Amino acid sequence: MKKIFFSSTDKLKLCGVWHTPSKKTSKAIVLAHGISVDKDEEGGNFIKLANLLSGAGYAVFRFDFRGNGESEGDPRKMTIKEEVDDLPTLAKNFKEPATPH
Repeated sequence: MKKIFFSSTDKLKLCGVWHTPSKKTSKAIVLAHGISVDKDEEGGNFIKLANLLSGAGYAVFRFDFRGNGESEGDPRKMTIKEEVDDLPTLAKNFKEPATPH
């Protein structure tokens, strides 16, 4: 696992975790949590799922939306629109650098 921080379009610091398989791959899965939880999901279910998927050969990225977990922002002001707006920033982590994770 590798924790990273990246900036949203409005410069909030967002947190994510890469789970990488033992062999390089171009296959990746993003785990996006629900409302009122974080990148671990209820009971650590996303950690377990990410470990299973990376064991099956997928690179897995789980992250905290703004206002959740280790990401900056006020959770009381978070909207679905802001979550959607954060996704292009998230996608940059798959494109830069352009090498398999």
